Amino acid sequence: MSGYRLLKPSRKALLHWLLPIVAAIIVGACGSGPPVGPPTETAIQPTATGFVVPTGTSAPPTLVPTSANPAQQATLTAEQDRVRYKLLNQSEQELAIQSTQPLGKGDAISVDENGRASLSFRDAIRVDIFHDSQLSLKSGIDPNASALDLYALEGGTTLNQIDLDKLGADRVRLETTWAVIDDLGTEFIAYYDAPNEATWIVVRKGVTEVRARNANGVPDQSMVEVNAGEQTWILRQDQPVQPVPATRAAVGNRFPPLEELTDGEITDDEWLPSLNAIALDSTTLISGQSTQGTLTLSGPAFGGGLDVTLFSSDPTVATVPVSVTVATDTTSQRFAVTAGVVNQPTDVVITAAYQNDSRDVTLTILPPPAPSPSPSPSPSPSPPALADLTLNPARIESGTPGSATVTLAGPAPEDVEISLISFDETLATVPPLIIVPAGSDTATFEIQTVAVAQDSEVTIRASDINGPPIDQILTLLAPPRLASFTIEPPRVTAGEVAQGLVVLTRPAPVGGLVVDLTSSSRLIRVPASVTIAEDDDRAVFAIATARVRQEFETPIQASFGDDTIDSLLTVVPAAQPDLMIQLGSADVSCGGKPVACYLTVGFTVSNAGNGDAAQPFAVSIQADALRPTTIVVDGLAAGQQQDLRARLGPGGNCYDPDCTVTATVDPNNAIPELDEQNNSTTDTWIG
Repeated sequence: MSGYRLLKPSRKALLHWLLPIVAAIIVGACGSGPPVGPPTETAIQPTATGFVVPTGTSAPPTLVPTSANPAQQATLTAEQDRVRYKLLNQSEQELAIQSTQPLGKGDAISVDENGRASLSFRDAIRVDIFHDSQLSLKSGIDPNASALDLYALEGGTTLNQIDLDKLGADRVRLETTWAVIDDLGTEFIAYYDAPNEATWIVVRKGVTEVRARNANGVPDQSMVEVNAGEQTWILRQDQPVQPVPATRAAVGNRFPPLEELTDGEITDDEWLPSLNAIALDSTTLISGQSTQGTLTLSGPAFGGGLDVTLFSSDPTVATVPVSVTVATDTTSQRFAVTAGVVNQPTDVVITAAYQNDSRDVTLTILPPPAPSPSPSPSPSPSPPALADLTLNPARIESGTPGSATVTLAGPAPEDVEISLISFDETLATVPPLIIVPAGSDTATFEIQTVAVAQDSEVTIRASDINGPPIDQILTLLAPPRLASFTIEPPRVTAGEVAQGLVVLTRPAPVGGLVVDLTSSSRLIRVPASVTIAEDDDRAVFAIATARVRQEFETPIQASFGDDTIDSLLTVVPAAQPDLMIQLGSADVSCGGKPVACYLTVGFTVSNAGNGDAAQPFAVSIQADALRPTTIVVDGLAAGQQQDLRARLGPGGNCYDPDCTVTATVDPNNAIPELDEQNNSTTDTWIG
């Protein structure tokens, strides 16, 4: 096998290893037989707990003296490519290394007084090896590589501590038969159950990436990321389970306790903390009083802390926080418990829960003590009873603070405490009590709320020792939403103005709100947005339309928050005339002395529009060099036409050699038309 191989052999195997080594030591000590090799300054040197390779040296076959401390005495022998370490007083913990590559600078193998072996590489990697563990170190480790392929765990348990900053690498890889573990600078336990082919990873610090191997030993592309305070495990040819909190409750009895796997050096309580106990400073409170509780874990929390949920069996009798967080590296956390007001002794159970585990403690709430008789002949007046609880207002925007006022039946002769309770602290919270100062009959307190997706109600209670509690219902309003968007009228004539109407599900809050408007058509004009005023639930806006020749339909969109509503607007052309002219014939007549010619032109005027040309309009006729003439038409109904003739002259013969005539209807654009570009025509006749 290439590389390094570390073994924790059985007692029988140890005897097989021990006899030749002891013999070699005895022979070397007595001076008979071939020496193993003289001590040398360049050989592996002893340390307080092991042996370290000096800079730039390898491991020659040399017997080196050991520590003077009998509890730490060990022997080192080197035979060809094998280096063995063992404690003389802990032979069952013999550690053997096979090496085809010399150890490098900063690499060490140590065995402590209890016989536990540790590997150290580059002053940045420490691997503690526990009993019955086997692992193979990879040969040819390149200290300059960005990823180090360190060892294969063949069975048992290792504690791995890796500092990538010191190492100068991106990751360190460890392997088992069915798993690949990429360490990104962390502290974690790796356990490989070889008979059952199961790998278990528990991460205490940093991040570890875990992949499964397929039947061919190739790492799978999918990966789970295990963060501090999490664990995962892989069975043969399965994918790693998604990381779960590093607690014994989460892993159950799939794997043995850590103390069993590590000779008691690491315990479940250290690495897999669980809920240990919940206790109260006082298990009996008088109505309105408070006490402190302590939540205790079996071991320190890590990985960002551990969140534990708290419950009160009756929040009207005793209130606790919804949850508490045990901070990283601590084992306990304090929390407050506040008693309500009762008329008789009442028990309430306070429960702490984490995952499938819970712990309870019982708290007894006593009614307020009866006032003791005053020795004074004039006893102090009793405080006035609670008369009213007013919410200001009873309906508020969720996520914004509200307020409430308690009112006594009269001025308080001295400070009076009023207990307060919210029946749903996930929606609204109140202080546990408020004081009405002496001489006053009212006090105001603040109510904190959270945003809700739909209108919700929560009961707020105020109570004192002089009478029954008073409840009021606080309504938390969800943010308004866009309820509708309509256009009136939905069908308009081109050039007219329509109105858009946006309506909310409820009135706008303080400051109002803005609804965005969009349209993709260039033939209508809408504002970019419209503002709905405070306490109003709707707003209108104008939609201008252009003049068009044919009907068209276009959507307009209103948007607010996550709500978007489309509404259609149809625009139809306005009733307008469309005057056109068409030339007919052009006849010339000449005579007289001197000779003069006249040109008679026939033409047709038509109205192709959908509206009447109700006003008179002109028709202009011009032919070559002849003086133009103008004819006035009294008007023309939609769809009608009129045949007309015009006489131009006197002048020369238009047919010399050809005659070009231009006719224009409504040349001054006195009549608004659908199309002003089709009012003229030109024709040429050849004589």
